[in-house]
Amino acid sequence: MPYYKSKPIKKKKHHFLHFIIFLVVLLALICIVGVLFYKPIKHKAVDTVAEKVIESQLNDEDSAKAKKVMDSMSESDKEKLETIIENHITPSNVSKAVSYYSKGDTASLVNMAQSELSESEIKELKKLYDKYQDDIDDAVLN
Repeated sequence: MPYYKSKPIKKKKHHFLHFIIFLVVLLALICIVGVLFYKPIKHKAVDTVAEKVIESQLNDEDSAKAKKVMDSMSESDKEKLETIIENHITPSNVSKAVSYYSKGDTASLVNMAQSELSESEIKELKKLYDKYQDDIDDAVLN
């Protein structure tokens, strides 16, 4: 029986497969972190932007009125309002709305709301208005 020296079996190096697995794990981690932190960060950013816009675009009296109404709202109602705002806040929308408000152009504000907001969002805003109508009237009239 002849003696043959067998060749050593080369193990295939699966660098590409390892790289793909690494990318999948990295993507999963990014998604998990995004889900956990995106909403709170976005929520805080919208709050900050809204506050800055109110402070810079509205006079002190109107800013105080808006703050007074927001302070009277429950946390769950604030969240509902902030969710609607988050869905539609853009620099152009904010500047248009502030411009219309400053001019007293309520018809343009209503048209803007009807074109930008869904029916369910309009209904939710009407519910919030009905719920806090006295606070809003007090803030506006005083």
